[in-house]
Amino acid sequence: MESNYGITVQGLLAAAVRMATPLLLAGLGGLFSAKSGIVSMFLEGFMLVGAFMGFLGSVLTGSAYLGILFAIAGGMLMGLIMAVLAVSGRANQTILGVGINIFALGITSYFQSVLFGSKRPTNVSVFYDIPIPGLSKIPYIGAIFNNSLFVYAAFLLVPVVWYVLYRTPAGLAIRAVGENPDSVATLGGNVIKIRYCCLLIAGALAGLGGASLTIGQTGQFMENISSGRGYIALAAMIFGRFSPIGVLIGSLLFGFADGLQLRMQTAGTAIPYQLLSMMPYVVTILALVVFVKKSMAPAAMGRPYTKQK
Repeated sequence: MESNYGITVQGLLAAAVRMATPLLLAGLGGLFSAKSGIVSMFLEGFMLVGAFMGFLGSVLTGSAYLGILFAIAGGMLMGLIMAVLAVSGRANQTILGVGINIFALGITSYFQSVLFGSKRPTNVSVFYDIPIPGLSKIPYIGAIFNNSLFVYAAFLLVPVVWYVLYRTPAGLAIRAVGENPDSVATLGGNVIKIRYCCLLIAGALAGLGGASLTIGQTGQFMENISSGRGYIALAAMIFGRFSPIGVLIGSLLFGFADGLQLRMQTAGTAIPYQLLSMMPYVVTILALVVFVKKSMAPAAMGRPYTKQK
């Protein structure tokens, strides 16, 4: 099935799934911090650092798999910084998150300029599409099953995250800390440790989301390559009412809008490309306006925890 602009169902679905992947990875990471009571405003910065570190690791080692480890390490380092300042330092989480994003933009731009300058490395190891035998040949939806490991991993992580959060003692502890940290502490739980761990997990997954942009899609790192995707991932969390399935649906919605505008640009429509580029962000704003009041954020989100004596 093809439109008058040459946009096919297969191509649009493939683009939507690919564009949704970094949002989904970052959104799932943000769920852990949000469920523990930490505002996930920092996802943009975590993704930027993960994108740069994944690219750097791939260039230095010649291995995309080691690039993933670099991205995870970079994201977890940012998570540790956030934990020290927000959990131990009890700083305002929203302001701190914005500061983390600005810091990440500055430091990645600086090191890109210092290490690479205007040159684009050609020895970047990237992940190529891997078709799943049989499934990739299904009419209309087969293109979904011809993607990189990042895509498959992101979608497989959805049931894993759901199980961890809702079917394990660790998930129960995380959700309890997000609702009533004082009660958890009274029962012997370590609120600070739980929040530290959640921020490290958030950093690892958001770092992977960033790496999917560099060594999973473009094969290059450009200044501000995340282009607000961390904020869109946050919007997907709110849209999805802070649940893994909801984050999946929200990421696919925003991924569809992003994929549609890209396909319309390449198809040469008469609509100015600036207006097309606005589509994902307009969808994000509309989703926030409609669903922000209906979201079910943890009761203790954004409130610093003071250890009881």
